[in-house]
Amino acid sequence: MGKALGILLVLAASLLTGKYEAARLQERVHHLRELINILALLRSRIHYSGNPLPQIFREISFQAASPWRDIFFRLGQGMERSDRTLAENWQSALRRMEAETALKKEDIALLQPLLSGIGDLDRERSAAAVDMISGQLQGQLQEATAKREERTRMAVTLSVTAGLFIVVLLL
Repeated sequence: MGKALGILLVLAASLLTGKYEAARLQERVHHLRELINILALLRSRIHYSGNPLPQIFREISFQAASPWRDIFFRLGQGMERSDRTLAENWQSALRRMEAETALKKEDIALLQPLLSGIGDLDRERSAAAVDMISGQLQGQLQEATAKREERTRMAVTLSVTAGLFIVVLLL
């Protein structure tokens, strides 16, 4: 009885490990899609509203889902304070994105030049800068979607195989 329970626990733990990795891959795809939608909203707000960036980021935070809501709200608040520069606030937001989302470092690296261009350019050029970064993120999204399909199967299969290997060693 104890041996059978141990086998079941090992197999369940290995399966859950694979499912967790598969969920993490799906979460990256989901976060990339949300970020692309947020950038489209940012582009339209910059292009048509003419509001200052802190207000635009707060407005975006009210429409975004978690974790983006908090990230963009804090960015808007931080930009209103005079003790930090735009670049410092953006770096802080990028660090939060890295910690609170499933985005990879290369995804976040694409966002690095975003605010440096927006703050200094007119509306048309700012919108074009957002479009350029959105296009690059679209490429990341396509790649992540393709990898998700193959790696999801691989993660589950590999974790179950590892579980079976451990079970054979325990017998």
